[in-house]
Amino acid sequence: MSGAGDTLRLAAGVTLDHLALAHSHDGQYLLIYCGEELLAIYGAMGGNVATIEFADGGCYSVEEVLGLVAAV
Repeated sequence: MSGAGDTLRLAAGVTLDHLALAHSHDGQYLLIYCGEELLAIYGAMGGNVATIEFADGGCYSVEEVLGLVAAV
């Protein structure tokens, strides 16, 4: 992801209920856990990712997702 305001689009079948979130100790990475899978997004906590979009049409800011999803 290259610029501010990027959207992270998640695959079909992934919902808020499937996710657990954390961030790295240095604050550089947003860590998204979905079952056995891990997606580490550099710079997401600094605003490089504006929204997370789900295949069902749900679209949330990183802050909203952090508030809605269980922390690891």
